[in-house]
Amino acid sequence: MTKLLGELTEPVHMDKSGRLLIPAAIRERMGWQPGQELILYVEQPGTIIIRTPDQALDEVQKFCLTLKPGQSVVESLIADRRAEAAADGF
Repeated sequence: MTKLLGELTEPVHMDKSGRLLIPAAIRERMGWQPGQELILYVEQPGTIIIRTPDQALDEVQKFCLTLKPGQSVVESLIADRRAEAAADGF
C-alpha cells in the first residue's frame, strides 16, 4: 500500500466476473462493513466515486440547498449536464 496525495492507494484487479475486491485497509478507513450497500458512479471519465447511501443522500440534499426558490431541480441538472458536455466538446 502506498500513499498518494495523503490518501491510501492500492492496486486492485478485476476478476472475470467484473468484481473488484476493496482492500481491508481501505474498507476499515472508510468504515465499510461486509454486506453494506455502496453506490458507485462515474464523476468524469477515469474516475469512479463510491458513496454510502447516506453520503449520496447528503450530497443531493446539499445540492438542493443551492437552488433558488422556484428553481427547477430538473432544469438545473440538465443545465449542469449540458455545461459538462460542452466542456467535453460534445
